[in-house]
Amino acid sequence: SKTQAVFSPCAGDFVTINTTDRRGGIVATEDRDAWARLAERAILTAASKSLGENTLVAFRPGETRDFGLGGEGDVWFAATSDGVRLNARLSPDLPDSEAPLARAIAPEGHHSGDPRIPRLRGLMVFAGPGFRRASVSDVRHVDFAPTVAAWLGIDPPKDAVGRVLREFLEEP
Repeated sequence: SKTQAVFSPCAGDFVTINTTDRRGGIVATEDRDAWARLAERAILTAASKSLGENTLVAFRPGETRDFGLGGEGDVWFAATSDGVRLNARLSPDLPDSEAPLARAIAPEGHHSGDPRIPRLRGLMVFAGPGFRRASVSDVRHVDFAPTVAAWLGIDPPKDAVGRVLREFLEEP
């Protein structure tokens, strides 16, 4: 409740502006964009010193990028080289003047991203007793748990938001 912008390295590198529509928020919602621009400039300036010019790119929710990122944050960052995302993450620590702003990471995968964006969808395969061959479009990762629950004959998780992919299930 005492900061205007919060950095999160959890599911990608992004900054969220602490607006009054959040619990404990202190930035007026009409000032969100100004604070986002300020945070973006500060991070890009610091990154150019440790990573080199134009290595870190910033974008806002709704902008089209091919990095598979986007979501709750107000400004997202991705380290790139010639338009290809690098395996590097911003440091969540406040580095001293000699420390790098970004650090190399091993290749990783995680479940971030908006499942409503078709290019962020993956392949889902069910095989074995109780399943049949099917080709189904508009499958989302949130459909996995309800489908497996139906296959097991149990209720889906209480917070499940996906649908049962009945096209994959053999009739009992």
